[in-house]
Amino acid sequence: MPCHKRRMFARAMRVVVDRDLAEEAVQEAFVRAWRARATFDPSVGPIDSWLIAITGNVAVDLARARARRPH
Repeated sequence: MPCHKRRMFARAMRVVVDRDLAEEAVQEAFVRAWRARATFDPSVGPIDSWLIAITGNVAVDLARARARRPH
C-alpha cells in the first residue's frame, strides 16, 4: 500500500472505525483531491498533510451520513 494511502486509511479508520467505510473515504478523498488539485499550494504544506485533511473531512461526512440512515 503506497505511503499516502496507508496514512489516509489510518486517518479514516480513526474516524469511521469500519474498514469498508474507511476504504470508501480514501477513494473519495483521492477523487476530491484530484478535482481540487489546482488549489494545492506546496508552500502552505506538504501534500501528505493536504491529503490527510481531505480524508478526515470525507470520513466525517461519511460517518454523519451513516448516522442519519435508519438501521
